[in-house]
Parts: sequence; C-alpha cells; structure tokens
Amino acid sequence: MTMQPLSLGFVGGAPNSAAGYAHFAAARMDGLWAIMAGAFSTHSDINREAAITYGVDPARTYDSLNVLLEKEAGRLDAVVLLTP
Repeated sequence: MTMQPLSLGFVGGAPNSAAGYAHFAAARMDGLWAIMAGAFSTHSDINREAAITYGVDPARTYDSLNVLLEKEAGRLDAVVLLTP
C-alpha cells in the first residue's frame, strides 16, 4: 500500500537559510511529507529561487503568511514556521 505524502507549507526557510534547507531535507527523508507551498521570503526573487529549489509550483508561492494561509486553507496538512 502506497501512502500519498502529507502536504507541507513553509513560512521562511529560503534556500540561503541553513534551517530552511535542513527542514527541507528532513521532510523528504521518509517520503511522508511533500513541500507543496511556501512564503519563503518577503523578497520576490528569493521566493522564486526557493520555489525552484524545493520543487514548489510558483503559483503556490506567496509573499506573506497571511496570503499563504488564505489561499492554502484546506490544502495543507501542516505549516512549518522557519522565521527568526
């Protein structure tokens, strides 16, 4: 029986963040989680870079936590907060 991975959102944790990449790697280790959305940075260029690095659809990459929560309501199983 193959289980569908749980959907995960990131807030913060852009690729230039050690915590972000560590959580990305850890989430993928057992195949139970997939990063599906994120508000990785307030800088749009870093947000785009994060989406590419983490394999997130750019349409599911947001400029803020509030927008992510509004647009992803009912679509994510968990959100990881990776902000200082």
